[in-house]
Amino acid sequence: VFDFFGHAYEEMFLTSTKAKAHGQFFTPMEISRLLADLECCGLEFGENIVRVCDPCAGSGRLLLSAYRKLYRDETAMKHHRFLFMAEDIDIVACKMTALNIMAHAAYGCVVCHDVLAMSPPQTVYIVNECNAPDFTPLFSIRTLTGDEASKWFFGGGPESLELRYKIDMAED
Repeated sequence: VFDFFGHAYEEMFLTSTKAKAHGQFFTPMEISRLLADLECCGLEFGENIVRVCDPCAGSGRLLLSAYRKLYRDETAMKHHRFLFMAEDIDIVACKMTALNIMAHAAYGCVVCHDVLAMSPPQTVYIVNECNAPDFTPLFSIRTLTGDEASKWFFGGGPESLELRYKIDMAED
């Protein structure tokens, strides 16, 4: 699993001066893998749906590392589905995360807002709805903006993704 979008963004746009000015420092992939290995080591999944969340997602490296770890676990894959949820204040970072989730055929959402202030989201990306819960060769990103994004987020949108996933699993 490689974070092409984050790597390209860092190389092209995130000079040390800009990074310091914006306080934007992406976690190195090796650290993300280490964190995912530590977090996912010996997990006992109590539910069919496992939520993987990152409130400061950047380009989604931690989610990609968790994806890599979880999807290599045959037992976890046989009995569970994974819902990846990301939040970030930077719209470019949110777009990179949504693209990374989509490109890896994962399922989830990316919310662009100030997590600490719990501000209404500017944009919400719902990723690979057509893939849930089974893999298909179709990939998608649905974009919600403005009032539509706020209504979705504060009206139980993330929970509705999980509910839809459970219904789809029950039909299998």
